[in-house]
Amino acid sequence: MVEKFLLMILCSQAKLENDNRGINVKRGMRAKCEAGWRPNIAPIGYLNVMSYNRISYVEIDKVRAPTVKQMFHRVGEKGQSGRTIKIWLDKIGFVTRSGKPLALSKVYKTLKNPYYYGEFEFGGVTYKGKHEPLITKTLFDKVQKQLYVPEKEWHKKLFPFRGLCKCGSCGEWITAEEKYKRYKYGRFKKYVYYHCGRHIDYDCEEPYISEEELINQLVSHIDEIKLDEKVLTNQLKDEIERFHSLRGEVLHQEFLAGNLNQFDYPQKIPLDRDTAKEYLLHVLKAGSAEDRIQIMSAIKTKFILHNKELTIKN
Repeated sequence: MVEKFLLMILCSQAKLENDNRGINVKRGMRAKCEAGWRPNIAPIGYLNVMSYNRISYVEIDKVRAPTVKQMFHRVGEKGQSGRTIKIWLDKIGFVTRSGKPLALSKVYKTLKNPYYYGEFEFGGVTYKGKHEPLITKTLFDKVQKQLYVPEKEWHKKLFPFRGLCKCGSCGEWITAEEKYKRYKYGRFKKYVYYHCGRHIDYDCEEPYISEEELINQLVSHIDEIKLDEKVLTNQLKDEIERFHSLRGEVLHQEFLAGNLNQFDYPQKIPLDRDTAKEYLLHVLKAGSAEDRIQIMSAIKTKFILHNKELTIKN
């Protein structure tokens, strides 16, 4: 029993020593941060200067710093993307201290690191560094603004014409994605492009086509498209019913009675191709994404998309 008791005391003392050692290490690292030196390996563009097997201070890497500085200028002043920077770095043969090319993830990490304008974060706290900055805070903010991408709303994107046609090169179904164009003063505009899903051939070179151009080509084939006229007529009937519900519940019935009598609800909607075709044209040109998704169920014709040209599948 005495031996077990002594062993328990020794284990407790060892744990206490380890805990104290951890506290002392953290205190030392915090003191170094407060002195202006980040207590770990310097980012690319800087070099650690060692003294007594410890990092003494940080100096600029005269070989790599000019390239890192140019990275920020290319993004902030010229509007280049991270991928463009990666291609440029590989082209000029830029390598890290270990002799390897800078990975794309490291390119973005470098461009988002405040260390280069004189600050660094450690342990959730931001410190002012004593190292020499490579860029200004103004340039850094320009780069962050250029790299900003609006958050994506997963599972909320609506692409009405996905599944309408197949790729003319490899036979894969055409899918879609959103692209954003940046304008001055921080504004963004969304565009939708359709392209090969590349599941059959990952290297398929079928070009992208905008949703607007795809709609225009679909409209040009309107007389050749096989339609389920019953589906279209039912949808048109729902639209008229919604209009009359709005007229009766929201708008002033007295005002509409004298001005919109021509829109009185018809007793019977004609089940003919001309009506169906006109309604299809209306939805394609002015309908919402939800309306277009519904209308696609009435199109029985399959299409092929090749070199941005939509043709009917034989």
